Amino acid sequence: MRLTTLLQGLLAASLASCASTDGAPEAIDGTPHFHRMSAMVGEWHRVDAAPGDGPVMIYELAANGSAVVERLFPGVEKEMVTMYFMDGERLTLTHYCALGNQPSMVATGGGEASIEFDFAGASNLDSPEETHMHQHVVEFLGEDRVDATWVLWDGGAEAEAGTRVPDPTTRRRRRRPDIRRRTTSSPPRDGDSRAYVTRRV
Repeated sequence: MRLTTLLQGLLAASLASCASTDGAPEAIDGTPHFHRMSAMVGEWHRVDAAPGDGPVMIYELAANGSAVVERLFPGVEKEMVTMYFMDGERLTLTHYCALGNQPSMVATGGGEASIEFDFAGASNLDSPEETHMHQHVVEFLGEDRVDATWVLWDGGAEAEAGTRVPDPTTRRRRRRPDIRRRTTSSPPRDGDSRAYVTRRV
């Protein structure tokens, strides 16, 4: 069992609110992946967004460039935040979920065009049996296009379709809308919403 806390003196007190899996995931060197995430700064929109639709994700750098802040569904009640940062050579994320818990994951796989994260622990989760996001995959489909999947677990295994989560349209594998970075200088061609979200300024 591996539990992570910022203050070792508080480890015992953390046991009641921080759950982890028995087998810690084997992390990879996440340095190149962090650089890839850092390059995502900007506003990202669905490829099928209508003119005037706001972004579904916003990426920013924080803490002197040592952390990437991802805001999912910005500006709505169920907005969620994910922080990506390096812990030594491990690329780590903490997902502040609308479920009220905060899973932490580490990068365990991927390649030049993808990053795979696996659950390493969570705050406000009494047991890994409780509902939480357990895996995350980011796929880079181009310089200004990404696709990503959050995998929901419930009862100690991947949740079945129809499990209730913050967004009622969400299913077992919650895939973010296929998105691109939007340019402010290239309006969409008639009938072509994909042209609306091609490049970052």
